Amino acid sequence: MKELVRILTRYIGAAVCIGLLLVTLNIAALVSFIVSQLDTPALEYKVRAFSEGLTQTADGWTLPDGLLDDLHKHYAWGMLLDAEGHVVWRDRLPAELERKYTPADVAAFSRWYLDNYPVYVYRKGENLCVLGTARGSRWKYPMELDIITMNRILDFLPAITVCNLAVLLAVTLILGVRLYRRLRPVAQGVRSLAEKQPVHLDTHGVLGGLCADLNRTSDDLARQEALLQKRDRMRTEWIAGVSHDVRTPLAVVMGTAAQLESDAAASDETRRRARVIREQSERMGRLVGDLNLASKLEYGMQPLDKKPVCPAEIVRRAVAGLLNSGLGEGHEWNIEIAPACETVTLSGDAALLERAVHNLLLNCITHNPGGCTVSVRLACTDRQCKITVEDNGKGFSEEALRRLRAPAPDALRTHGLGLTIVQQILRAHGGAAVFTNTEDGAKAVLTLPQEK
Repeated sequence: MKELVRILTRYIGAAVCIGLLLVTLNIAALVSFIVSQLDTPALEYKVRAFSEGLTQTADGWTLPDGLLDDLHKHYAWGMLLDAEGHVVWRDRLPAELERKYTPADVAAFSRWYLDNYPVYVYRKGENLCVLGTARGSRWKYPMELDIITMNRILDFLPAITVCNLAVLLAVTLILGVRLYRRLRPVAQGVRSLAEKQPVHLDTHGVLGGLCADLNRTSDDLARQEALLQKRDRMRTEWIAGVSHDVRTPLAVVMGTAAQLESDAAASDETRRRARVIREQSERMGRLVGDLNLASKLEYGMQPLDKKPVCPAEIVRRAVAGLLNSGLGEGHEWNIEIAPACETVTLSGDAALLERAVHNLLLNCITHNPGGCTVSVRLACTDRQCKITVEDNGKGFSEEALRRLRAPAPDALRTHGLGLTIVQQILRAHGGAAVFTNTEDGAKAVLTLPQEK
């Protein structure tokens, strides 16, 4: 949280600084433009020139023609006041203006306005020269601008706005690129963590604290993953060891039972019991083998001998192996292999895939000892192959379906281990196994991707 506050504070501060910079630049540009347009010094110089050009004759005050033309060029009117405030000379003086002014009147208009006329004054001895421009032609307060300059400022406002937006966009892009470059390694680090890959980010810069946290998280996850792998390996090795240790005495039991079963001198009851011992020992041997295989598949310890295989051959071998063992007696069999599947190849472990189909067929036989019809269908498209095994028996139990549909079924539960192995084999090949009940029995669909 502290790192987020730090990052947010930094970029808010950058935004404030950018805003202040833009305001400062705008004010500076406006002041520079206004100052460049100011002509007050020139006008005041001209007032002095006009004042000095006024001469008194017997007929009154006069202004030479040259200065008079210049006066008409820059000013609307002019007048000269004597010491008592009387107008002793005037040129184009507006009719609404007074012809006599008190000292208070002079003090009021001498710097700014006379009846809304912008005026300029200059002392000529005891007299006061007053020159005025047209109403609304100039702006005279702390500074003065003519109306043309003000219009220019207004005309430049859109351009100034566009420039401000351009600067703001450029700065935003620069900050965005910098932020993107700093956040990109962090995003990649988060993605690597999700993929269980090690993360080692640079801890310098504004995101240094956040990068350090990601590095520590990566190290913690790596240690946990190593511990989990070690635990899984030890579990798998333990199960494999137990399976190996059980096989030896189990083989002795099966061998002894087989001898008793074939001993002609033994009684019928003894041979029957020996057969039961042998069959149960064989069942126990298969169970131990299934448990060992399920453990290896669950924890990724079972190597896959992937080669191009034909799914049609796998289905035929699985069915033939089961029938040749005599387990399929008393059951009806329907085998349907689409002609298009004869040339299709998959990338997979042929032995494990055959084991998966065999387990499905054996499940149909085992759970329907009174007999049933077992249907095996193989269909292929340009992307996948589907192996469907269906029977008209009693179907799957609700407990078995719940366990098989669980997100992470427990591979080490011995109840229904054969179907769990089917799921594991399909997942190892990038496929899926779906188990459902139909109106007539049970149905299993194996989906395998085709080789590309």
